[in-house]
Amino acid sequence: MIDIIIGVLRYLYLILLWVFVIIVAVKLKSQIVFKSKKNLSSSRSGRSDGKYFLQVVEGPMSGISVPLENKDITVGRADDNSIVLSDDFVSAKHLKVWQDGRRIYLEDLSSTNGTFIDNKRVYGVSQIKLGQMFSMGVNGLEVNVEK
Repeated sequence: MIDIIIGVLRYLYLILLWVFVIIVAVKLKSQIVFKSKKNLSSSRSGRSDGKYFLQVVEGPMSGISVPLENKDITVGRADDNSIVLSDDFVSAKHLKVWQDGRRIYLEDLSSTNGTFIDNKRVYGVSQIKLGQMFSMGVNGLEVNVEK
């Protein structure tokens, strides 16, 4: 009799474990789809006559923005950066963003924990698109056009 009860409890435990795994997977998938839709809706195509600006869109410093104005914008923990992020996973001089005409470039400045575009670590210089989010530590940034 006790063997039957233990067997039933094992199956119930396995069923509950799988239900938990499925719920977590569904929640993660919905968050990933939501973020990609957000990035898609915030991206702009075609010619734009507005000014470009770099904006922190995720993390504790969310809302900060700096105009590119054809100059180098540096991001990091050090006080002499254009955007200072107080995050232990951000290097003192983490990255640089600049505009060349209508093209925007990002350069990882040999940061310890890396810079990520679309969840892929980038090394050196990479071209980024308007509205394309890139991240470092818990911070997400993107370049947009001022209306």
